[in-house]
Amino acid sequence: MSPIKHFVASCATGALFFLYSRSVLASFVCFLSGVFIDLDHLGDFYFHYKRLTLSIKEFYLSCEEYRFDRLFLFFHALEWILLLWILIAIFKLNLIWVAFALGISLHIVMDMVGNKLFSYAYFFIYRWLKGFRAESLSRDAL
Repeated sequence: MSPIKHFVASCATGALFFLYSRSVLASFVCFLSGVFIDLDHLGDFYFHYKRLTLSIKEFYLSCEEYRFDRLFLFFHALEWILLLWILIAIFKLNLIWVAFALGISLHIVMDMVGNKLFSYAYFFIYRWLKGFRAESLSRDAL
């Protein structure tokens, strides 16, 4: 899913969360978590190219065109989201945690709908069992 779509969706979600909570901080956390979960793509870029880049275009095209042979995506894991929601419920964590969980949950749902990966490829354990090989995680040939 494109960063622009995540940005727009996170803005909308943050705004709606503000209408619900009246908390600027919680709304901002909701927005940020929906956008910055994608930082784990930097790890995949580094693992593949053995370097980082300052070129946003190069980084974006590498992700968008599925140039990586392995996809670790440590933060893109349904296990973490499920665990987070369980901890929120058990420990009655505050609104900031709910906002954080909502932002990343929306991001992952959008990715599951809009990306070429199988839905179950969003489980870190599944990716691990497949050796993180990109070609074994995609609905389409990469």
